[in-house]
Amino acid sequence: MLRARECLTAAVYHEARSESEEGQRAVAQVVLNRVRARAFPNSVCGVVYQGSERATGCQFSFTCDGSTLRPRDPEAWARAERIATAALAGEVMAGVGTATFYHADYVLPWWAGSLTRLGAVGRHVFYRWPSALERALGMRAAYAGVEPGAPSRAPAASVAGVTITRGSDTLSFGVTVHRGSASDSGPGEAPTKAVPMRSAEVRGVRIHRGTAGPSIGIDEV
Repeated sequence: MLRARECLTAAVYHEARSESEEGQRAVAQVVLNRVRARAFPNSVCGVVYQGSERATGCQFSFTCDGSTLRPRDPEAWARAERIATAALAGEVMAGVGTATFYHADYVLPWWAGSLTRLGAVGRHVFYRWPSALERALGMRAAYAGVEPGAPSRAPAASVAGVTITRGSDTLSFGVTVHRGSASDSGPGEAPTKAVPMRSAEVRGVRIHRGTAGPSIGIDEV
């Protein structure tokens, strides 16, 4: 649990330290929602550092832009740690519901139009899956109970990728979700090469599992 708290504190601190307490709680809620969503890693640290080994693949920009190397503001870190501790203890930020995505309000990511907007908290705008995808993927995964070690730029193992399609139209929602493994594609780009995939139908949503895919940048700051 100490490792989970450290990772969640880092996400709150780097992504929202200039936000109000409500805004910081909203970011913590998105991380924990992703832990429970089947399209993402099932640990807090896995979610926070997903894709950080790739220059264009990080889900949270602070994990690959050098932010973690800068000196911390002790007061802001302590505040983020308090919010992370409360979130891990079960405190829920109802204002963002089942949101698994957000972006700063001064940018408009390519994926925003394909998701359901829930509203804004501070300078961040929050989104959830469209209904069919949420039924298939949202809040259905169990927490792994084990947190990975410190992130590395060259991880020893990768995690299976997940590409989501509906019907026969790949990216009909404009969304591809990547779990871990390497690809040279940046946010919004098509995969650079074909990969073997396994597929399954869940409530009308076809989920293809392979080894690579483009990532979705959660924060486009």
